[in-house]
Amino acid sequence: METNQPIDSYSGYLHLDRLLDCQRPRSGQAEQAVHDEMLFIITHQSCELWFKQILHDMRSVADILHDVPSGSSLPDTAVVRSRRIAAVVRHLTDQCGILETMDPCDYADFRGLLYPISAFQSVQFRKIEILFGVRREQQVLYDGYAHSSRIPVADRDELRRMEEEPTLFDRVQSWLERLPFLEVGGYSFRRAYQDAVRRMLGREREAIRENEAFSALEKQKYLVETSTVEERFDTLFDPERYREIAATGRRRFSHRAMLAALFIMVYHDRPRLQTSRRLLDALIDIDEALALWRYHHALMAHRMIGEKIGSGGSSGFHYLKSTAENRRVYTDLTALATYLIPRTDRPALDPHVLHMLDGEISP
Repeated sequence: METNQPIDSYSGYLHLDRLLDCQRPRSGQAEQAVHDEMLFIITHQSCELWFKQILHDMRSVADILHDVPSGSSLPDTAVVRSRRIAAVVRHLTDQCGILETMDPCDYADFRGLLYPISAFQSVQFRKIEILFGVRREQQVLYDGYAHSSRIPVADRDELRRMEEEPTLFDRVQSWLERLPFLEVGGYSFRRAYQDAVRRMLGREREAIRENEAFSALEKQKYLVETSTVEERFDTLFDPERYREIAATGRRRFSHRAMLAALFIMVYHDRPRLQTSRRLLDALIDIDEALALWRYHHALMAHRMIGEKIGSGGSSGFHYLKSTAENRRVYTDLTALATYLIPRTDRPALDPHVLHMLDGEISP
């Protein structure tokens, strides 16, 4: 459809004649139009527009991370656009509340006209998941089939090509691995942090043993808990143990990338690292926002259709709920809180590392 509106007008710039002609309820073609089908269509169309913005920003962030030289400061643009992605996803969650103003009975009046259409078939959302870093093995089967089975062949081929290209997760990991502050001269962040943790835990053990308010049984219990904490730290300090855990799928970042992320979190009060810390926080925000959006979507489906199957043939609520639980990407960053210690216990930085952090110089 060609636009008849002047391109220098508000309507022409936004192509409103075409945009506002895209809402065509199926019930309007039946004997009696269902009023709330318009809300259903507009909500999903607006989601697709926001998906387009998310992909636009996500690709940009991935490109920025790819182009950052080793040791250079991270452009704040990567943080701004990552935060916007999280804000858009939160907005999508709020949109669920608008759709929930529709009564389940009203939805039932036109739901039968949707078969076999399903939001599961959104190609743009599949692109978001792939680009963000959701792995193929994380993708919950849809009615026993891979997610691509309900998508047109041409789009299916494009998604396969995307799966072979670097993702945002890959770019983040590569950027972290290039950070030059972990080993400089004779300095090793891993060894320095490990020594600091052992000193901290040693003091805690001594305090437990000398505390007269604890019984012998309580002392034993607290000492065992301290040893458990030490074992958790050791899984990060020992590269071989870390690789073994990563092989089980419980860790996804490489060992070096994980240490680099921890370095950023521990010393994020250094001006050079503040933008990097904000990016890690933004990635966690996006991951959490997507999980909350999926979960709210599942609750909304439960409210609207109960235990019925989805319009595209999925198990409905149970399928949607499983996607919220199984498609997290940046849980390694969230898990870093496990390894943080009080600022008073963190090791002092090597003078050369401090010099690197205070200026744009190479190691």
